[in-house]
Amino acid sequence: MGFKQVFVAKDSTKNKKMGKIQVVECKYLAQVIAMVFQR
Repeated sequence: MGFKQVFVAKDSTKNKKMGKIQVVECKYLAQVIAMVFQR
């Protein structure tokens, strides 16, 4: 789970620059990652 914390930290940094668009991308990526891990 260590890499997940790094991913969240990077996302929060980009979120300040990109705004709500980055949040939508993060949610989409989270769903894709969840689907991959569920297989």
